[in-house]
Amino acid sequence: MNCNRHRLVDLPRRIVQVGVSLTLIATALARPIPLADEWSFFNPEGISTIAAQSAGGFELTIADIRGTIVPDPANAGDFLGGNAVRPRVYQVFEDLKMTGVGDAVQISFDLELLTQISESNRGDLHISLFDTNTNSEMFSLVHIGPNPNRETVGDFIKFRIDPVVSPGGTFDANDLASLAVGGNSRAGQAHHPGEPLAETGIVHTFTMRVERISDTGLSYRFTWENEGNSSTHSFEVYNETTGVIDGESNPGASDVWANGKVESLNGFGVMLHDDDPFDQDDNDATFDEGTIRFSNLVVDYSSNEHPPFSITEVIKGEDGNLVRWEAVSGATYSLWTSLDLINWIEVKTSILATSEVAGFNDTLSATAGTRYYQVRTGPKNQ
Repeated sequence: MNCNRHRLVDLPRRIVQVGVSLTLIATALARPIPLADEWSFFNPEGISTIAAQSAGGFELTIADIRGTIVPDPANAGDFLGGNAVRPRVYQVFEDLKMTGVGDAVQISFDLELLTQISESNRGDLHISLFDTNTNSEMFSLVHIGPNPNRETVGDFIKFRIDPVVSPGGTFDANDLASLAVGGNSRAGQAHHPGEPLAETGIVHTFTMRVERISDTGLSYRFTWENEGNSSTHSFEVYNETTGVIDGESNPGASDVWANGKVESLNGFGVMLHDDDPFDQDDNDATFDEGTIRFSNLVVDYSSNEHPPFSITEVIKGEDGNLVRWEAVSGATYSLWTSLDLINWIEVKTSILATSEVAGFNDTLSATAGTRYYQVRTGPKNQ
């Protein structure tokens, strides 16, 4: 452990700055992630627009695919369509490591349609957490329905994990044709909580959380709320080595592939997928467009890594030595003492911090002589 320790000089009520021994705190401490006021916009056709941008959201107007705008580089005379040209709006923020047990990323936001979606279309809302370093992603997918050839329940929720954000193999902001696309899915018996996504005038709140629970396991929870109701799609563990979810090895029930270990997450993006999601006249030959409003985005990160802290003072008194240190409210600590910096004795365990400063009076070491102290972190109170 990295320890900086200074001795306590044997003088009455002498206040001495000392160091601290750092270990890991056992329960994750969440912090909000700073976000940019301007969003990144992948818009190959150039016919969709973004407006009213802020750190918390934007308004996105999506136009029908024209089909004669972006040439297909692999097939002369053909044009790209579908996922390759649908607009994506995304943010890239700091790298949030996901290698330690307890590491977790959670996103939440509100979404409102300003134009109604035709439920007869194969519309999908895709919500992605991705990593520009490994070019991989995890995302939730909401089928907007019901409609023919799909689930009979409305707005069915699925989960996907995908090793390709940019088709070239490494993240490329100029080519995000695979962002929030993926392949195999894990479907859940969850759908809209009361009001469908296709209707206008309803604010939908989405929350997606991914947490590392073991060296090879991730948990997932996706909650959808509107009009006072909620619906949740979740699983306890996705095994990154096998691709198995909650112990179900049957591909028909759990067909998400193994994708290797998720090392970090540093991006969030959304896509409304369909060639013509706002087809108001049920006529694909006419061009329509519609707008969605995205707001109140919050990205939180949790880690078991305790923030740096120091012992702030040691006060020698007649009844013992009062040791105080910087703390995290709700966390517990243990106080240790030594005469030689080699052999350490635990003075007190499970000292609960109720504010940003914690302390303990060591009555066992009230006798004269040189003492050294260290503080170790412990579990956060639940």
